Amino acid sequence: MESPRPTSLAPHGVSVVVCTLDRPEPLAECLRSLAAQRRPPDDVLVVDAGRRAPADGVVAGAAAHGLRVRRLASEPGLPRQRNRGIDAAEGDVVLFLDDDVVLDPGYLQALLDVYASDPDGRIGGVGGAQVPDPTPAEPWHRRAWTRLFLLESYGRGRVKRSGHVEYCLSPSAPVDVEFLSGCNMSFRRAVLDRVRFDERLAGYALGEDIEMSHRVARAWRLVLTPAARCDHRHVAGGRPARDDFRAMAVFNKYLFFREQVARRPADWLWYAWASLGDLLTRLRAPRRRGLRGLLRGTRHVLRHVRRGALPPGYGGPVPA
Repeated sequence: MESPRPTSLAPHGVSVVVCTLDRPEPLAECLRSLAAQRRPPDDVLVVDAGRRAPADGVVAGAAAHGLRVRRLASEPGLPRQRNRGIDAAEGDVVLFLDDDVVLDPGYLQALLDVYASDPDGRIGGVGGAQVPDPTPAEPWHRRAWTRLFLLESYGRGRVKRSGHVEYCLSPSAPVDVEFLSGCNMSFRRAVLDRVRFDERLAGYALGEDIEMSHRVARAWRLVLTPAARCDHRHVAGGRPARDDFRAMAVFNKYLFFREQVARRPADWLWYAWASLGDLLTRLRAPRRRGLRGLLRGTRHVLRHVRRGALPPGYGGPVPA
């Protein structure tokens, strides 16, 4: 991606996009936290893929509390829902929230303060800190294992040479990162005019946030600020069954590595090394850790390598 042309315009308006699917109670709490912001959003788009319980009543209740909020119907699929929200959003900054996120009253102002400190527009995206900090207390042998095999871990918000990532969930100071978490991430409108979510990733679309925001990081800065605090409550529901989840994780990570991380043939050795480490991890508890899903995802990868075939349910335009 070419480097962007800086803009001299500081952001004025902020739109919030909340994607939801049959979870009215968490959605209502999320919208109440938006209504309680000291700096309220200029508009809120609830992109609803629900069939059993459309969010009309929740949206009407939030509007009664003073939010400028609209419900947009959408087919299921997080990338599709997020892109639908982008098309309807009006702000200079667009914030994406999961429907089970509750914001601190100063969250939006803290995000906008970061953008306002960068009138040249070199900061393309800003995320907040998840509080309480969900970073697990990992034993030393787990940390050594993930470091040895370049598997997912926690630390500085970077992408490893294997395509696995190092999460930064609750920084104590502002920090530049290489991707943002989809539960709470925002971007300048100028960024979203050039970069969209990958609609090939269907349904739950695990990793769609990393895939999209890392493309942004190749041309703009991404910043996490501890001043923007939120509680991601991880409400049950919406996640695929264990083996389906693991198969999706394997294939989506392969696409991410292939298209964004690999630069030369030798890089695939890092991917293969991490894949071996992942397999050995699953073998320690095959049923509980989704070994069958890993093997299914590996078959999807090999089929794509040989024939370019996407797994069932995948499709849509390839992002720029």
